[in-house]
Amino acid sequence: MQEFCNAAPNTPKLANMLEGGSTPILPPKELEAMGFKIAAYPLTLMSTAVNAMNRLLLTFPLGFSFPRDPFARDLFSDFSIWRLLVRGLLS
Repeated sequence: MQEFCNAAPNTPKLANMLEGGSTPILPPKELEAMGFKIAAYPLTLMSTAVNAMNRLLLTFPLGFSFPRDPFARDLFSDFSIWRLLVRGLLS
C-alpha cells in the first residue's frame, strides 16, 4: 500500500478497507500517514447498521413503537430504550 502511494505522490488515493480483502484493515490515521486521502469501510459500516436495526427490531415484542415520523426525534431520548440498554437487551 505504501508503494502504491509512493508511486503517485500528487494523486488523491482511496483505501477501500474490505474485510476479507487482500489488503490489511488499517485505521484512518495510519492510512493518512501513508498518503491516502479517503478511507472507505463499507462492510464495517453496513454490518454496524444492520446490527443496530436488528437490535431495535428485538424491542418490538417488548412494546416499543416508533413515533409517526421516526426521524422526528432522538429514539434514545425515550426512557424505555434506556431501560432496555441497562438490562442488556440491546448490548
